[in-house]
Amino acid sequence: MKLYGGSWIIAGLVVLLALLTFPMWYGATATARPAFQSLPNPAGEKCIESREYMRDHHMQMLLQWRDDVVRGGDRVYVSRDGKRKWNKSLTGTCMACHDKADAHGKSLTAATYCPDCHAHVNVRLYCWDCRVDPVATPRVETPPTGVAMVSGEGGVHHD
Repeated sequence: MKLYGGSWIIAGLVVLLALLTFPMWYGATATARPAFQSLPNPAGEKCIESREYMRDHHMQMLLQWRDDVVRGGDRVYVSRDGKRKWNKSLTGTCMACHDKADAHGKSLTAATYCPDCHAHVNVRLYCWDCRVDPVATPRVETPPTGVAMVSGEGGVHHD
């Protein structure tokens, strides 16, 4: 039996086999990425939960904190061991330790630890899409003139 165009068929099979096995041999030859190093805690405090727990559950925890604070007014987190209490605050609790700091532990910028770690593991960080970076953006205390404001008495008044 004669194989017509046999050289083309064999070449095509070799290319197909190479494409199908590419993820396996690429993964075996790729150099491992170094582990992300968390910055040292300047106050020497223990994190609210274990590293493993936080790595796997921090986003669920932050979403639960948001719901607890906004919908229920519950602002205190009790660690899973039941011994320690923390304020439910991303910027006040988490960023107090997980932030870029100088040699004396003083925070240099807000919200830098999260983007660094998420970039390291190639995960899109969307938390700051609708939140204002408290250091980078100054807070406006007074609204512009002519804007309707809700007064404390429940009515609406205009400046």
